[in-house]
Amino acid sequence: SKITENCADLQISLVFVDGPPAVDGGTRAPVTDALRTQLQHGAIIILDDASRQHEQNVLKNWKNSLSAQVDFRDTEKGTAIVSIP
Repeated sequence: SKITENCADLQISLVFVDGPPAVDGGTRAPVTDALRTQLQHGAIIILDDASRQHEQNVLKNWKNSLSAQVDFRDTEKGTAIVSIP
C-alpha cells in the first residue's frame, strides 16, 4: 500500500486517525495493519468519531490485536486514545 511504501523507514510514535464514516466508504481498521512494523513501543493512536459503532468495532480489534489500552474521551463524537505497549 502507499502508506506502507511511504512509511517503511519511519518509526512512528503518534497517529491521528480521522476520515469519512464507513458508510461513505471510509474505514480506519487498516491503519494498524499498514503501520504495524513502524509503530514504536509506547505509540499513541488517536481515533476521532470513536462513538460510532464501526469505530467501536475497530477499537475492539485494535485492543485485542495490539494488546492496546483504550482511553475513551467524551467529546462531540467521541475520541479514543489508544496506547500501544
